[in-house]
Amino acid sequence: MTAEFLDVLARHNGSRTPEHAVLRRAITLLLERLEEPWSISTLAEAVSMSTSQISRLFREHLGMGPAEFLRKERARRMAGLLLTSSDPVEAVAQRVGWAQASHASRAFRHTHGVSPLQYRRTHRPQTHP
Repeated sequence: MTAEFLDVLARHNGSRTPEHAVLRRAITLLLERLEEPWSISTLAEAVSMSTSQISRLFREHLGMGPAEFLRKERARRMAGLLLTSSDPVEAVAQRVGWAQASHASRAFRHTHGVSPLQYRRTHRPQTHP
């Protein structure tokens, strides 16, 4: 997923501006440290920008704000973990950065259209003895 977002940024107008570098750094931070309790203000501080500037960059280049980007990436990673591990949903949610399982379930449902348990039951390959 990292490469996909960074490729979008690289193709945007074919330009590499200082803003492009900041956005690239912000995305990299979020993806590499997904489990951290990010806020727009901590992200903005980490890349030396104001919250309004970083929000504008995300919306302009990715069509969504940083919080939505983070929610979707956590849900995407959670989906992968639900299929590859048998850890409880709560543990998987914590591994991708959600402190509360109820919040994780709502965000996951918003992104995938089903609860984490339904997703696991529906998409996990069945093994037969």
